[in-house]
Amino acid sequence: MAQCWGFDPNDNLGFKVIYAPNVEVTETAQELEFHEDVPSYSEVVLEPNLQFEYCPPEGLHFENLAMSNSDKDAYIEFVELSEGQSELDWRYASNHKVLGWSNNVQSPMEEECALVTSGIYCGGPEGRNSLEAKKVMSKPNEWVQLLEIGTDDEADMMWGDMGTLFLWIKKSDLESRNFENTWLILQCS
Repeated sequence: MAQCWGFDPNDNLGFKVIYAPNVEVTETAQELEFHEDVPSYSEVVLEPNLQFEYCPPEGLHFENLAMSNSDKDAYIEFVELSEGQSELDWRYASNHKVLGWSNNVQSPMEEECALVTSGIYCGGPEGRNSLEAKKVMSKPNEWVQLLEIGTDDEADMMWGDMGTLFLWIKKSDLESRNFENTWLILQCS
């Protein structure tokens, strides 16, 4: 089975967000018979909780924070000092989450979402360095994380090598409840 990583514009098949505004009136979908190579996962009950997390000190969201360069340097120093401190280990408290800052396994994904959904292949430097990519990146980037699904032994889910699935959406689409143009990226170590 081919693995979709999210850096190819052709990776838009195989995922879909279904918005159910009222879960009390939803029905269980008819179970479909899939090809034997398509995995299925164990059901896992998740308990929602609110947790504090910080913006990763990298990528477009960090660059666009209304902070001076000296404040950003102090922020980066704080993050480096807090990494691995058990009493401050709040950032990676869960493998799954809705919204919030992405727990990047590799690099920030907002730029990749903008480029790939504009038809630019990001599996190598050529696409990212193209004139078309520069045009796309000259516009405001409004991609935000919608959902993060980590590797989970209880659900028998393993994404790559202990990786994570990241589902992204434009902020304006999220506000208007338009889930048609989401983008999925898989990152693993």
